[in-house]
Amino acid sequence: MKVNKLILSGILIALTAVCANAVVVDAAVATVNGKPILQSDFDKVAGAFEAQYTAAAPKLMEQPGVKLKLEKEVLDQMINDELLFQAAEKEGVKAREDEIDEAVKQAKDALIPAADEKGKPISEKERTKQFDAALKKEGISQKQFRDKLKKQIMSRKYVETAIVTKVKPVEEADAKALYDQVKAVMKKDSKKTALIKPEEHKKEVEAIAMRLEQLSAPKVRIGHIFLEAPKAAGADKIKEKEALAKEIKKKIDGGMDFSTAVRQFSDDKNSQSTGGDMILIKGAPNTPKEIDTKAFSLDVGKVSDPIKTDFGFHIIKIKEKSAAEEITYEKVAREFGQYIAAQRIQVAINEHIKDLNSKAEIKINKDFSALEKPAANVKEEPAKTEPKKK
Repeated sequence: MKVNKLILSGILIALTAVCANAVVVDAAVATVNGKPILQSDFDKVAGAFEAQYTAAAPKLMEQPGVKLKLEKEVLDQMINDELLFQAAEKEGVKAREDEIDEAVKQAKDALIPAADEKGKPISEKERTKQFDAALKKEGISQKQFRDKLKKQIMSRKYVETAIVTKVKPVEEADAKALYDQVKAVMKKDSKKTALIKPEEHKKEVEAIAMRLEQLSAPKVRIGHIFLEAPKAAGADKIKEKEALAKEIKKKIDGGMDFSTAVRQFSDDKNSQSTGGDMILIKGAPNTPKEIDTKAFSLDVGKVSDPIKTDFGFHIIKIKEKSAAEEITYEKVAREFGQYIAAQRIQVAINEHIKDLNSKAEIKINKDFSALEKPAANVKEEPAKTEPKKK
């Protein structure tokens, strides 16, 4: 698990990383060359990420040490962000007012819809009012929000000019070499895959290979009716759902529109508006084998009999099929080149931050000594308080 961000940017962080409540003092969780990273800022950013991870993987967040690890990664990233901003300031990087205006507009566009639930356009004046209310709810003033965006813009500009411009351009031979490695993994060529080093790169190549296998595999677009009946529901409930599944199939055979049957009977409420439409990839690990087998054996237009799985009963209609497709180098050359460039940029950024870190005086308070093993240049000190900006 990584907080894989160059700068803790984005609307969520910008909205939560600043607070304007009337608190007189605020502990510094860390200082970077004398500049504090406030406890309140850290708590809000860490809390935002914790909420995201809890929503996406609640069981993961319940495991011992996971929350602490996330907090450590957040603190590390906030320190890195401050290092980049200070470097930008030192180099005289500026953020123009029109650039900040555009960043505010993008934030507003992402947070406030252009139309209401009925599709009626919302006036710009009303959208601005709603956006201001959202900031106020988080205890953030317009100035604080703009200052936060200003720092992000300055840091981004610094990264682009001081780091990205110096990264070695990707050549066609680089992209072709990556393609050959990926194909070796797909073909399970043990001799060639053994030459892929280091291990971290090999894992990345394997992940790309898995993705290409999915893209090249046969696919089928289906309509899907799902009747939930897990084993835990009990024998009587399972029999009841099975009987209903047979009745639904009978109605469809008698002329009922499949989409109508989905809306009327399916327990998968999220797919009702789309007629149960979904795309299956042959052999995908998240597709029950019973459905995979039936979906790729039926002809287009056919409707299956009820299919029993550990989750319940399914009725599927085959809407469209596509055969396996070979992914040639020409089809992925551009994407592979972009991937390599992104990897090189990230490595360069990491090295640059490492260099900035080695020259900086970074102090982490004892309150957070469990979050991070101090590096040679990192000193621990008792908690301090810093005046909170109003």
